[in-house]
Amino acid sequence: MSRQEELVRLMQEEKTKLEAVIEQAEKRLKKAPEGSVRIAKCRRYLQFFLRNDPADKSGNYIPSKEKRLVDELIQKKYDKKLIKSAGEQLEAVNRFLRQYDPDGLDECYNQIIPGVRDRLFSAEEPDEVYAQKWEAQKYEAKPFSEDSPEHFTQKGERVRSKSEVMIANALYHAGIPYHYECPLFLEGTLLHPDFTILRVRDRKTFYWEHLGMIDDTAYRNDAFSRIRMYERNGLFPGDRLLLTAESYRQPLNLAVVNAWIDRFLL
Repeated sequence: MSRQEELVRLMQEEKTKLEAVIEQAEKRLKKAPEGSVRIAKCRRYLQFFLRNDPADKSGNYIPSKEKRLVDELIQKKYDKKLIKSAGEQLEAVNRFLRQYDPDGLDECYNQIIPGVRDRLFSAEEPDEVYAQKWEAQKYEAKPFSEDSPEHFTQKGERVRSKSEVMIANALYHAGIPYHYECPLFLEGTLLHPDFTILRVRDRKTFYWEHLGMIDDTAYRNDAFSRIRMYERNGLFPGDRLLLTAESYRQPLNLAVVNAWIDRFLL
């Protein structure tokens, strides 16, 4: 089922629910007693008054022994408000169902000359096509120094550590598109997040930083500085910024990596 079809289905369910709410409230109103209730607070207690005439601002006091009458009048008061509110929501849902065109974005795409469609990032392309185009984008990655150790992922790309190999391979096996050390400018500063990731289901971009030398004070301070920069730009840990870390005694493990993937990226 497409996202558009799912949206229409949910709105139709909401319509059915609202119609049922209105129908049930109207049935209760038919059995409700005459008049309305006025509720007043006297010291620590509530008092209830029956108003048979709308012009009567005070009403007649209802003794506490007539609890059932009070309950029915309160229900009546609520049901009238409920019908009004549910009716307004039902009108909005019906208006949406009348006006919503699930094929509108498709038509926008179809109006583009076929010969140039492959240059577009279309909102209505199949997810797999969009993901392929996203992953195929060219970028200039951060260069490696001559003395950098050589670690390669199953995709054949070079990364900087065994832990990054683990993350990259886990993303690859999960079918999640990513870029390794793709440039990102924040506050005029060039950053290279370890992984820039596309969550395909909503086409949202995530950044994954692995803090692999957390034991080192200078490295740790630099990492915290970068995290603060992410936060100042609306990229918060546990939202669009994913953070993993390891120390000498507590290395990263695959279970942790997969838990982050399951929680945020699938």
